[in-house]
Amino acid sequence: YHAVSGNVNSDEVPTGSVPTALTGENISISTTSGVVITDNANRTSTVKSFDIQGVNGVIHGINTVLLPN
Repeated sequence: YHAVSGNVNSDEVPTGSVPTALTGENISISTTSGVVITDNANRTSTVKSFDIQGVNGVIHGINTVLLPN
């Protein structure tokens, strides 16, 4: 659900409203106090691990599960 298109490292994370790859819904990304993701239901998650390179993209570990509406 909270996957975005592309191979995005932590120094390239966009801020503001970002469309997700699977549902087309937007999530909001803020970098004011770390990297915080907010979904459409105002649930938040903080990125705790960064730049884990996978075969098909980069993984950033979050501390809370975000579910689509």
